Amino acid sequence: MLSQKFDHHSRVVLCWSKSPALRKEGGARGFFTQLAEDSFPAYNKRVWRCHLQIGEETMLKALQIEPEKCTGCLQCELACSFQAEGVFNPSKSRIKIFTFHEEGRFVPYTCTQCSEAWCLHACPVEAIVLNEDTGSKDVLADVCVGCKVCTIACPFGTVNYDQDSKVVYKCDLCGGDPECAKACPTAAITYVDADHTGLERMRAHAAQSAGVGGSSS
Repeated sequence: MLSQKFDHHSRVVLCWSKSPALRKEGGARGFFTQLAEDSFPAYNKRVWRCHLQIGEETMLKALQIEPEKCTGCLQCELACSFQAEGVFNPSKSRIKIFTFHEEGRFVPYTCTQCSEAWCLHACPVEAIVLNEDTGSKDVLADVCVGCKVCTIACPFGTVNYDQDSKVVYKCDLCGGDPECAKACPTAAITYVDADHTGLERMRAHAAQSAGVGGSSS
């Protein structure tokens, strides 16, 4: 099964399994043609991490939030709630805008999609799973029992309980096309390469240090 040859016309996956059997067969990061999950032994259920297509690695993306650009217009909350619940209701949004009146600041905040997701590990029924296409940690509503353990486990408070549906909800990146980023008129929320979320801020500080774009004394 695992000795199948690499097929350039097939969808393939990057194997990160620590299984000795897999390491012996093709290396800890060997390439294997994707097969049905039930054709693998139990210890291989979670071997898939990074999807590839014709040998090219799919780059994961992440939401980048720049509070200094936020105007508090709530367009992100409206877009999110409509995408997730079919209603324009900020209380149903997975992203929240927090207002700090004294400072005159608005700060968008949502799930950071932690690599080591405490909500996922805390769930007693495995209702929170890794979306391997987007990197988001998604809630399986039909599996969730509403115990709220994940809401306690999340250190950032971005997993919440819905009284109407009796299950929890959180950001799922809209399946890889987040509505909040598309709706934001000031680019306070953008969807960028996950490996370079701080690049623009680094560039801005570099320019400031060099006196680029302004007068220097």
